[in-house]
Amino acid sequence: MLRSSGRWGTPQALIARAVLAVVLVSFLSSVLSMQEAASRLLFAYARDEMIVATRFLSTLASRSHVPANALLIVGIFSVSIALLGLWMKNAVAIISSVAAAGI
Repeated sequence: MLRSSGRWGTPQALIARAVLAVVLVSFLSSVLSMQEAASRLLFAYARDEMIVATRFLSTLASRSHVPANALLIVGIFSVSIALLGLWMKNAVAIISSVAAAGI
């Protein structure tokens, strides 16, 4: 029988926490890469004048040469979708089904 290993709990709990940490890091990495890709795509569409507000969205930051306005719009959109979960009980199911349909 396995004994408790101090403040971390049992070895199973320690393994579960390690797996959870790996999943959390991979999830955050995935979210950040999708955020970056969406903003670059929005910038590219705006640069090629394929969407509205091309002048605003195709502007690069002078110091970092990053499409800051496109990042801001994608960030606001992402946060608004996340906040929908506060009012919609099936928000996770809707977001998952939309994401699966996009794949």
